[in-house]
Amino acid sequence: MTNMLLPGKIWGTKGFLFWTFLSLLLLGAGSKRILELGSGRSTITFAEYARHRRATFVSLETSEAWYNKAKLELHFLGIPSTAVRLIELDSKTGWYRLDRFRSHVQAAAAFDCVLIDAPNDENGDSKGMRDSPVAITELSACCRHADLVIIDDVHRRHVYEMVQPTLSDAAAYEIYYFDYHVLRTHPNWLCFCVRSHSPAAKAIAAIQRFLRMKLDTDRSAELCPEP
Repeated sequence: MTNMLLPGKIWGTKGFLFWTFLSLLLLGAGSKRILELGSGRSTITFAEYARHRRATFVSLETSEAWYNKAKLELHFLGIPSTAVRLIELDSKTGWYRLDRFRSHVQAAAAFDCVLIDAPNDENGDSKGMRDSPVAITELSACCRHADLVIIDDVHRRHVYEMVQPTLSDAAAYEIYYFDYHVLRTHPNWLCFCVRSHSPAAKAIAAIQRFLRMKLDTDRSAELCPEP
């Protein structure tokens, strides 16, 4: 275990308020089949929820170091770590190796909650990866039945612009934006896409009131601080 590859740097995270909000939203939505693209702090939240609610959870990670980190964290929390899967990228498409990706996601059938925070390159850049044609096709299929789609890094224009095509029926969703800072000079946006009239939609207003927080509902590509 001492020779295990682990991350050499730490990415900033979103803080207590966000993780409390996410936990309450999962409970309100009653999510039963969860897909996470990119393992990290959210993996703990999803895995804890999945164990509590006996939900299906799959987390796909391309980095061996971050895969090891997620597995170790769940192990020491006493949570089964089999949900975390290591998957290769396809250098030609920028997306996951398609046969492996489909084998992982099809086993869980229709997801009702999807978090998209990957793929990225080694520097965290996702341009040409999350917004590639194959990515949009595969993401749209994964999110087709989802009541809750969470997309990180929408402060990047190329990620912001893939939100609408990812949703099979964008008009059926309400979109909320959460602002956070990894560094003081680097604003980040995350969006919650919530299917109208779903349990998640009914819960989100009450959770905002309970936590005394306000999610924005008005953003545009022109406001994105990164390309």
